Amino acid sequence: MDAITIAYIVSCGLILVAVIFGIVAQSSIDSNYRKFSKIIAKNGMTGGELASYIMKNKTLNVTVNSIKGRLTDYYDPRNKSVNISSENFNSASISALGVVAHEFGHAMQDQEGYKPFKIRQTVVKVSGFVSKAFFPIVLLGFLFNFAYIGGIIGTVLIGCALAFYASTLIANLATLPVEIDASKRAMRCLEDLGVLNNEELEGARKVLKSAAMTYVASLLMAFVYFLRFLLYAILITRDD
Repeated sequence: MDAITIAYIVSCGLILVAVIFGIVAQSSIDSNYRKFSKIIAKNGMTGGELASYIMKNKTLNVTVNSIKGRLTDYYDPRNKSVNISSENFNSASISALGVVAHEFGHAMQDQEGYKPFKIRQTVVKVSGFVSKAFFPIVLLGFLFNFAYIGGIIGTVLIGCALAFYASTLIANLATLPVEIDASKRAMRCLEDLGVLNNEELEGARKVLKSAAMTYVASLLMAFVYFLRFLLYAILITRDD
């Protein structure tokens, strides 16, 4: 076997590892979120009440919305809003309070001008734009090469598509540290405000750590698929 074939086999193995890791990470967040959703915090504060409490004590200039869905919580920097799923908004569980605090962690990043957060926002915008052009360009590139015409054009198109796909990898890479930092801010906030006791804090930490692992899984998956596409591009464009 030549080097390309070996590399291809290795990439297939890496994809399998990434898929398994992703399944484990998703199972972990599902398990921990479900477990600590059944445990009500001793202070009895709901996610919505926690949101008001954080805004008051951290002087954050944001709006809070209750939205439909389960684990659909997110912070929107465009209109400075913390959007909390109705399940977490109305729940006084450790899971709900941990998730709400995490989203406020993003609000704190935005208000403080946290550079990785700003970078992530820019990278995600660019990635979202160029990802729409990925498949049409790579299809044209492969067609040029398979038709044995416009070989140089095909190679350039595939190279452009590869660069576009790399933006997805970069977006995942930029997202991970921002999410980890938001969770750290959330834990400090819950502890500083005395919302949870030590035992409850440990439960919230487990939920947020599990959530962080899903971002690690996304980054790993993006990397192995980028590697796989890179190998395809080399195979298609190399001279026989």
